[in-house]
Amino acid sequence: MSSYTRRNRPDVTLTVTLTPPPSSSRPLLPSEEVAELRHLLDDTPALLILPTTVRQSFEQYRLRDLASYIRIGSVPLVLLYVGVVLVGTLLFGQGVSAEDSQLWRWGSIFIGLMVACGLLPVQFAAGRRYYTPLITVIATVILTKLAVMPNLLADADLSACESYLCIITLIIAVLALRLSTIRTAVICAASGMLAVTALLTGFRVTPDWGLMAYYFVCPAAVCLFVAWLQERQEKINFMQSLLLAHEAADREALNRKLDRLAHQDALSGLANRRHFDAVLAQEWERLRRTQRPLALLFMDVDHFKRYNDHYGHGAGDDCLTTIGSAIAASLLRPSDMAARYGGEEFVVLLPDTEMAGAIEVGERLLAAVDALAIPHATAQGTRHVSLSIGVAVRTPASTRDSNTLLDAADRALYAAKQAGRHRVCVEPGADTGSNTGVDANGQDLPIV
Repeated sequence: MSSYTRRNRPDVTLTVTLTPPPSSSRPLLPSEEVAELRHLLDDTPALLILPTTVRQSFEQYRLRDLASYIRIGSVPLVLLYVGVVLVGTLLFGQGVSAEDSQLWRWGSIFIGLMVACGLLPVQFAAGRRYYTPLITVIATVILTKLAVMPNLLADADLSACESYLCIITLIIAVLALRLSTIRTAVICAASGMLAVTALLTGFRVTPDWGLMAYYFVCPAAVCLFVAWLQERQEKINFMQSLLLAHEAADREALNRKLDRLAHQDALSGLANRRHFDAVLAQEWERLRRTQRPLALLFMDVDHFKRYNDHYGHGAGDDCLTTIGSAIAASLLRPSDMAARYGGEEFVVLLPDTEMAGAIEVGERLLAAVDALAIPHATAQGTRHVSLSIGVAVRTPASTRDSNTLLDAADRALYAAKQAGRHRVCVEPGADTGSNTGVDANGQDLPIV
């Protein structure tokens, strides 16, 4: 009997199985938001308004940063405050009136309590959830107190000290807290109006407008301008980071798609020949170590050239796609692998499978294609598209390679064609009731 000759295969030594990626990759941002961010970065208007979802993410990002800064800087801030109070007490403890001394002392205690109210909540998750409105109120109260004090103190040096503290606190409240520019403007405006109201109605003191302009209004205006620049730049950096992350995700999805295309047959959706050869080599080496059998089914669509000539190549492509889907659906184990070997040829690799199990799979594949009942007017013996299937099993040995399994399956397929097609055949002379293989010397075991 002359042997059936298979198409020549390139030798492939790759032994790494690549896991197919998910069927879809969801981008980080909707396409319309990506376009809007790119437009904003191109124009960079003075008033930079982020899209709604991006703005929410940006606010959460700033809040996380703020909470982190406060947790890290809480101890240095407390030490700084204690140092300022001690230095002020040493410098102004003597030589000032009892009224000024009392105002300084109670004012320091009040600021200390406010600082504690600002530092403690950020240490807990519940406090961080409402931290932005809380810190807004606390900053407004502290700035109101510091804006009032210089107008109440009789001692000029002590009043000047309170003015400097007001400027420093403005810098901390406006710049270090990194609140939004609008929220910061509200803090400054509210504390200024509350301070003036308290002086005029509560203490019945006419403010020194020039002094307040020096230590409150002008520093607040400068700090607000810097805060606006800082927030604008942070928004630009945040948008750029989102776009970079989005582009990285797109590249990753594209790489996964290219990898899938490199290992997948575009027509049938099964693995392509290159991937099959790689997996075959890998499984051969794995089962050689465990001395377990490896089965291979070699399939050919019967009279496919006649089908193409009669129905056209478009219908032929549809036929191969349908058969590929039926083959894939008939495999029950994740380790089983189906591939399009070339043209109308398909292969199925069955690791850890003996001859009886391989024949059972072959019969199931034959029945699955028959159930499709794809009309084939020019076929011989049937009126629908059918398969010829050759089955071979080998237990890998160190002196053999995977080509021996391919050759055996090829011979079995030739036997099926010679016997009339539309059937499952094993390698001539093989025992269908027990596993075939090779002995320790690499020689074929005798067939019963």
